[in-house]
Amino acid sequence: MKKLKEADGVLCNIIIKNIWKILDSRKITQTLFCDLVQKEYGVYLTEESLSRYINRQTKSVPVRLITIASEVLGVSIMDLMDKNYSVFGSLENLAKFRAQEKPEMQEITAHTVKQFMDSLFYGQKYIYDTTAKEHKGTFSSITGEWHLYFISTRSAEPDNILHGIMRIETTEAGFCYSSVELETKKGFFKNYSGLVFGSTSTQSWYCFLKADTGGSSDIAEFTSLIFNHIEFNKKNDCILALALTSAAGKQRFPTTQRVLLTRNAILEKDFERIKTHLYMNSSTITVAKGAYKDIEHKAPKLWDFLSNFVDTHSHLVVPVLSVRENLLIEECKSKGAIINESEVHELIAMLRHRAKAGDYCDRYNKINHNAENNIYRLLVELGYFTKDKEKKTAKES
Repeated sequence: MKKLKEADGVLCNIIIKNIWKILDSRKITQTLFCDLVQKEYGVYLTEESLSRYINRQTKSVPVRLITIASEVLGVSIMDLMDKNYSVFGSLENLAKFRAQEKPEMQEITAHTVKQFMDSLFYGQKYIYDTTAKEHKGTFSSITGEWHLYFISTRSAEPDNILHGIMRIETTEAGFCYSSVELETKKGFFKNYSGLVFGSTSTQSWYCFLKADTGGSSDIAEFTSLIFNHIEFNKKNDCILALALTSAAGKQRFPTTQRVLLTRNAILEKDFERIKTHLYMNSSTITVAKGAYKDIEHKAPKLWDFLSNFVDTHSHLVVPVLSVRENLLIEECKSKGAIINESEVHELIAMLRHRAKAGDYCDRYNKINHNAENNIYRLLVELGYFTKDKEKKTAKES
């Protein structure tokens, strides 16, 4: 009997989770769902009751509610009971579905958006007016579909790469917008939309994205991307951007991280190869002295090259190996080098992976409470934020 109750609880969790996903994907609020149930089936369902079921504050879910949800949402009961059920089947299917909808930015009066952008940028070195003759062809370098890849900011998901699809399009009203579909975990998606514009002064594109709300997705979130774009009129296949966002999880600290934008989808088998390029790297690779010895067994040829390099540049290995990436590349191009340029990039990736393992490189950079408290304590020690300091500053001025 106990096992039967446990099985019933597991099944109810799966059903409620799938109903939640469907409501979220279709932007159906709990209020609207309750109204549909009453209108179509004459069943009075309060938001409070529905909320209790969704938040699993009840031991079981009535069979009648499951049957009605199946009918209202147009999903079979078997699908609702499937723990691997995906609303759209895949991220690509979601992107196609979203392409047929009007993204949130399009729902705003186009005239109002254009007026807003004119008030900010007119007469300055910004690229925002898609109808301007001087910018003809400029937006074609970034418009179209992009695949996004970045490392999860959840501490419990080390090195997990997330995939999203972004569309950048121009409107007849004269501005450029973007919509993003992101799969945060299997079967769970988040949608964003926002404006895109460029600057000839900084030679960069800026993309400001707001999380779309609706259904059970009520998160108020804002994310921005900036990426370098020297040749504005040239079509690019691959761009590395920097994102300013909020970390996933309960404590959503301000976070910055790298995001790869590519025209082609990357196969999961190649994730390991691209992962180190998504770390917060600098041009210098720093690895603890003993942290790279395993390369000798995993890639003997690369180890021989590295050993020769270390012997020649012994000053770089005290007390850690600290070498600029371009120095390794130059070394492999020198006469008598035993590895080619492709192999040296493989070696660089291996070293960067070991740099992260030794805390010499981060997946992302979060500003948490400790970071703020530490600098606050320092400033207090230096005499700031006290009345005496304020009096002293006033006298000095």
